[in-house]
Amino acid sequence: MNYFDLYSSYPDHTITAAWDCQMTEATQTPWFKELLLRRGSELFPRFAACYSELRVLPRSARRALQRQIARSNEPAAIFPEWLQSGGRRELQYKLARSLAGAALLLALWQGMASAATITVTTKDSRVRPDGQCSLIEAIVNANADAAFFSDCPAGSGPDTIVLPAKGNVSVKAQYDDTYGPTGLPLITSPITIEGNGGRIRGQGNAFRLFAVSNSGNLTLQNVNLSGGSSSYGGGVFNNGTLTIQNSAISGNTAGRGGGVSNHATLTVENSTISGNNARDGGGVSNGGLVFVESRPISHTTPPAGTYCFYYGGYSDQYGGVYPSGVSCFQLYSGALTITDSTISKNSATTGGGISNYAGTVTIANSTISGNKGSGGGAFNHGGSFDYYDKNIPAGDFSIANSTISKNSASLGGGVFNQGVFTIENSAISGNRATDDGGGIFNASNSNAPAGDLSLLDTTISENRAKDSGGGLFNEGSLNVTNTTISGNKARIGADVFP
Repeated sequence: MNYFDLYSSYPDHTITAAWDCQMTEATQTPWFKELLLRRGSELFPRFAACYSELRVLPRSARRALQRQIARSNEPAAIFPEWLQSGGRRELQYKLARSLAGAALLLALWQGMASAATITVTTKDSRVRPDGQCSLIEAIVNANADAAFFSDCPAGSGPDTIVLPAKGNVSVKAQYDDTYGPTGLPLITSPITIEGNGGRIRGQGNAFRLFAVSNSGNLTLQNVNLSGGSSSYGGGVFNNGTLTIQNSAISGNTAGRGGGVSNHATLTVENSTISGNNARDGGGVSNGGLVFVESRPISHTTPPAGTYCFYYGGYSDQYGGVYPSGVSCFQLYSGALTITDSTISKNSATTGGGISNYAGTVTIANSTISGNKGSGGGAFNHGGSFDYYDKNIPAGDFSIANSTISKNSASLGGGVFNQGVFTIENSAISGNRATDDGGGIFNASNSNAPAGDLSLLDTTISENRAKDSGGGLFNEGSLNVTNTTISGNKARIGADVFP
């Protein structure tokens, strides 16, 4: 793999130009080129993050940091070969003099040093020269493994940021726009935020709170996130690795993923996701399609991972003619795991609690209750075919040792399934549908195979549908083993329809 040309399509051309310049210079120094190649594909995302942070610093602060980088003993401590022969220290001085070179050195050091703990000392998240370490300043230092802001200690390796005990940290303005307006810096490295029972709260409803890049690894512990708003992920947008432990995600809004929009790997443990709102996935949206472009119909094969759908042309009342074409989307197949947690009182048009599109969801020992939307507790999308006849995979959803109760929807009060869904040793009870499928609606799918539902050692009871299938409305494939479906109500098929 050629790591020196791996990121030529990165959208910020200033950063890619700086990267290309550094890589060209590195080829003239064989031992340094070999060192960069050993670090592999994780180096560029770190370089891009460091370069972005460096260029927004005040000139005086940036110059001071570059002098600190030039004098640092980190290279020799991390890479013993750095000073084994002449020219290493001279190279360090040369690199530190330029913005791109300093960013490259910082990127090399990241993840190689021992971890640091950074304590936030103010409830105001903003950058201010007040001697107090703010949350934004702490994240920037942690990402860069450096003291960009002197009010906070330097980051070092996988960092832990500790918030004031039971404090209410306010996020008042947008800071980053990589994945859409975000109030806090993009997470690009391994960071744990220890919330100490406190809250991170957005104000203004114009941005989400966190976004995690593909190189980022964020762990949220004992913290409440609320008041965020975005097109994707009102609380958090994840494109890397996100772990939520002993925390609450509540009172956020989004187009998709009111609490969290997951496009990579998300683990939720002993936490609550409640009171969030979205068009799709009130609590959590897992995987899905993100719009890339619209263009005229062409038989050119779209890039890997891109799916295109046909739309018809039309004329408006003023004589304007709009030709037919295709809209293209990037597919993300998220992996979501939830254990010992509660998904409750969220609302959405589809998937009040959880919406899964082409991803994998695994839930154990958890409760999904009081959510509203088509598929009140969970909506599992089916596969489909795009304009180029490429199959988009169906969602794969499994629940074990859990309860789905008191959710409501027009179809599928507890669950709406078009993909592959397995429920084991669980209870589906007290859910309501204004049309069909009080407990579960297992649907047909016009563009792909119908829903595939398996029920093992499960009870479906006390659910209600106004029309058909009080317990279960089935149009697809159904496998039932040692399961009880009784005590449900509907006009037609009190327990099962048909």
